[in-house]
Amino acid sequence: ENGARELGIDVVEMRRRNLIQAHQFPYKTPVGRTYDCGNPPEMLRKLVALANYDALREEQKRLRAQGVSLNWLAHLRLARIRLPQTRRALIMHGRMARPAV
Repeated sequence: ENGARELGIDVVEMRRRNLIQAHQFPYKTPVGRTYDCGNPPEMLRKLVALANYDALREEQKRLRAQGVSLNWLAHLRLARIRLPQTRRALIMHGRMARPAV
């Protein structure tokens, strides 16, 4: 996301530009893993539509203007929520197990 901000583009566009394309499968990664099939661009398109992404970003702007922010650093297992005094928050935190390589 930092790279997208530095380039002045949306984070979804940054991801879209860096996805493996359907015609590139099977795809061998630089570390030797092989992905046998998929269509990541189509999956991202469906996810963006399902999430109603544009409306979500507008809501984010509106809430930030009201002083509401959420910061999440999963790799450090840290969450920080800042809300105006009149608001309440439910925070759920977990860690997903990663399969052995």
